[in-house]
Amino acid sequence: MELLETTAQSYEIEKIINESNDYLIIVSPYLQINNRLKPRLEVCFSKTAKTLILYRENKLTSYELEWFDQFKSVTLMPIKNLHAKCYLNEKTALISSMNLYDYSQIHNHEIGVKFTRENNASEIDKLLSFISN
Repeated sequence: MELLETTAQSYEIEKIINESNDYLIIVSPYLQINNRLKPRLEVCFSKTAKTLILYRENKLTSYELEWFDQFKSVTLMPIKNLHAKCYLNEKTALISSMNLYDYSQIHNHEIGVKFTRENNASEIDKLLSFISN
């Protein structure tokens, strides 16, 4: 387990996206994808078998919704009252206070906890179980 501050979390989220090979799961109440992440996500979506994105409030424009629709491996799932934020792939999980939009990354003081499957396999499996229920 590793504690991360705001800047380190931004870096880790990008790293989780970039290193996803089997799957990517994003849990974030506010789904606003900034232009810096879009190219990384496109590569990720094209190489992973499954991407699951859980969100509460949809701040996407119709253009962005169309952008997501072009990727067959991506499932968008709205969850009423979602407040949790976590980002994970087959190797790494980040449980975070950070929403997935620019304001959080620029203006807020965030804290997160990073787990790796290598050192925390049972915790990552529990997290996957929570998400799937």
